[in-house]
Amino acid sequence: MNTLQVLLERIECGDVVSFTTFEEIDVETALDKREQPSFEQDWLDAFNFIEAGIQANPLSEDESKLIDAVREIAYKRTYAHTEDPDLCAYVSDDFELVGKALALSLEDTWANALWLSYKSEVFPCGKLKRVRGRLAELVVGS
Repeated sequence: MNTLQVLLERIECGDVVSFTTFEEIDVETALDKREQPSFEQDWLDAFNFIEAGIQANPLSEDESKLIDAVREIAYKRTYAHTEDPDLCAYVSDDFELVGKALALSLEDTWANALWLSYKSEVFPCGKLKRVRGRLAELVVGS
């Protein structure tokens, strides 16, 4: 099965990006933690690694459409739980990063940690512990 489709379905069914993910966070504090160098630099490094992969191996139109759908549903589900457009944008960007890494079959320990944070129903902020392995296996198997 297409791992991007699995990702989309996991968000749609509430397996990730659920009420529990946002239930006890102080949005302002969480977003401030994401702007700290310990998080922001890791996010940018993963983003740049993935974008370099796209330059070398462009996404197909179908992959781009699925990633757009993942971003949209992640944004809408976050908004339904928080009504905070800034938080929604961060979540949407995170799932774009995860989606692109999946589409390219890239292995990035930080993207893995990002996914597993959401899978654990924890909004990722602060320092994430890197996780080895294939992201596709983590998304499909967890």
